[in-house]
Amino acid sequence: MRIQGISGSRGVAVGNVYRYIQEEIVIPDYTVAEDQVEAEIGKFAAAMASTLKQLDTIRQKALKEMGPEEAAIFEAHMQIAQDPSLSDGIKSLVESSHTNVVAATAQTIETFANIFLGMEDPYMRERGADIKDIGDRLMRNMLGMNPRGLSHISGEVILVAHDLAPSDTASLDKNVVKGIVTAAGGPTSHAAIMARTLEIPAVMGVGDIEGFDKELKCLDLPSEMNPFLGYRAIRISLNRPDIFKVQLRALLRASAFGDIHIMYPMIASVEEVKQANAMLEECKAELTAEGKEFNKDIKVGIMIEVPAAAVISPILAKYVDFFSIGTNDLCQYTLAVDRMNESIGALYQPLHPGVLRLIKHVIDASHEQDKFTGMCGELASDPVATMILLGLGLDEFSMTASSIPLIKKILRSVSKAECEEVANKALSMDTAEEITDYAKSVLAEKGLL
Repeated sequence: MRIQGISGSRGVAVGNVYRYIQEEIVIPDYTVAEDQVEAEIGKFAAAMASTLKQLDTIRQKALKEMGPEEAAIFEAHMQIAQDPSLSDGIKSLVESSHTNVVAATAQTIETFANIFLGMEDPYMRERGADIKDIGDRLMRNMLGMNPRGLSHISGEVILVAHDLAPSDTASLDKNVVKGIVTAAGGPTSHAAIMARTLEIPAVMGVGDIEGFDKELKCLDLPSEMNPFLGYRAIRISLNRPDIFKVQLRALLRASAFGDIHIMYPMIASVEEVKQANAMLEECKAELTAEGKEFNKDIKVGIMIEVPAAAVISPILAKYVDFFSIGTNDLCQYTLAVDRMNESIGALYQPLHPGVLRLIKHVIDASHEQDKFTGMCGELASDPVATMILLGLGLDEFSMTASSIPLIKKILRSVSKAECEEVANKALSMDTAEEITDYAKSVLAEKGLL
């Protein structure tokens, strides 16, 4: 049986399958009598105390075994759990509607999580899973259930689950769990990040996943047949200056304290850049009039993730300071492939000749006008693509911290001339498979793969 998904952590593993199924939380449906409201809220306080104690234990384990970056995940979880807006929302439902505390927690967590799950940015979407993890722990403690965890597993196994919460991953033993396969999740999830830190091979998103954005309920957006091609990103920003200008003003004010850049997402036309820049100039004028400091020379760029933007990049370069190629969406839009769809996942090929030619076109367009191009998609952290991308002239690689050592090793072991030769040869090939095999062979010859 062959299963395909998205690489969450590189490597090869062999072991017996261990299917991780959590005991389902059954939400009680009783209402709370007026004289029992205080006692019901007391259950929340007790569960919160247990939750914070458990999270701190996990945090300490993560700090010892994985490092401060991973431990910070659970420190953030503790802060979220103690956020007054979360506890106030739960208590309010119990007091005003006499909803039982478990149901109130489920409703409040769902509301908070959906705000993040509906966001465009993959990293921010994954934070919705973090909130659900906190809620899951709270409710299990309220109901007296065993907390999530994988410390009980023995032997050498391939862990198979629908999804893994950060606390699941933090509790596993890499001497026992040799590989991870999940139906949901992706490379930006904390589970994937922690798997990379532990150097456990992981494949995410192997099935049972919708490949389109969820509804962003906090903005009361209309339902759409195809959100990937709909009202999102810069399209919302330009239509909602009341939101967009607040964001721009915040970025400008932050620029007085450090070197930050502004980047517009999902640009498809020059008109969009002009409109966005006009709003930015309005914000600059307002701040100047208010006597607020900001970097007047702040750099402004755009995400190149729509094929149209890649094609007209020589024109767009006139209006911005830099490009950042978002390969995840650029590949999906260019190849008309939903990478989360298990039926066509194999057609998602970042090294497809068409995608590589678009990347080259964008980089060349920026360099011709003395601008720079970075890359923030998964391809930037793929060692197989490193020499090709450097040979194409990519100026900046953006990736998770755990991916840096291998990519840095490759970059330090090759010359620019070698990379240009590899890139030119790759561009002459007909298929993604040929390009991938060729790039792997070059790295293998150098002992880098």
